Amino acid sequence: MLRLMSGPQENRKGTLLEWVKDSGLLTITILGLLVYTLFAIPTAIFYYTLGASLAEVGVTYTSLLSGSVLGLMVIVLALGYSVVFLYFYYSLRVAYRTVRSARKEVSTTENPYPHRKDWQLEDEDFEARVDWLKTQYANYPVVGNSLKLGWGEFESKLRRRRELRRMENLTLKELSELQSIEHQIARYRSRAYGNVIGGWVKRHPILLGIAYLVTVAVISLFAFISATDVQNGRSAGSVSDVFGYRAKLVTVCPASAADEKMYEWLIGEKTYLLGETAQNAVLYVPHTDLPHAAETIQVPIAAVMISSSTSSTGHCRG
Repeated sequence: MLRLMSGPQENRKGTLLEWVKDSGLLTITILGLLVYTLFAIPTAIFYYTLGASLAEVGVTYTSLLSGSVLGLMVIVLALGYSVVFLYFYYSLRVAYRTVRSARKEVSTTENPYPHRKDWQLEDEDFEARVDWLKTQYANYPVVGNSLKLGWGEFESKLRRRRELRRMENLTLKELSELQSIEHQIARYRSRAYGNVIGGWVKRHPILLGIAYLVTVAVISLFAFISATDVQNGRSAGSVSDVFGYRAKLVTVCPASAADEKMYEWLIGEKTYLLGETAQNAVLYVPHTDLPHAAETIQVPIAAVMISSSTSSTGHCRG
């Protein structure tokens, strides 16, 4: 009986796994966990250095991700520069290989007048460039495959563009055709660059892991330095929450006369707000000679009034 039931159950499991893969839910989940880990480690280091935990300051999975959007944009921008570097690196490698092969086949491996456009070349020079492009197309299949069209079709577009560019008076139909061809060639070029870089990364997958670990290490180091500045009272303003952590310079005042006896010592002290929960506010007071001062304290929100401070010695009383 159990064996008869196992078949449909296994089919349901297989169908569920296929649905998860096809819907992209698995990819989104993995990316979410990677982004969370990327910011959770530096954030934990920052608060741990100041004597607090993520739970104490009210940091959750959702709040960390939503509060790190700017930081993620900074990282994406940095990765964009890295991609540009990889592109130039690959271009230099291609140029080096071309120069080496040019020693054997000068006529087919040299790009005549590389700084001039196709339509600016004489017919003989243009044909030489077409031969050079055909050679590159054959020598680097990844480029041709990324364009998703054969060499003959690509060559015809190049020739037609040159023909239209060399005409003096274009009709609206011809102008529209030229613009279309220009757009297609530009898209082919971008696609080729992206696939070349993507193919290089796929051949070196360990680089993605190294880049991820290096990014975590750099942000963690920056978090530790920022926490040290707060710890020693060297931060004159607020540590922004670009990467998920923050320390806001505030003025703290007792909420009532009954609370004044316990929290009067905070008046006029340089104090940083690390975070809040529904019940408590987590404050950090840098090293001081006051006997009641503590580095990290949790204060009931109802017992104090916390306001932003642009100076290091805000006062509650005039």
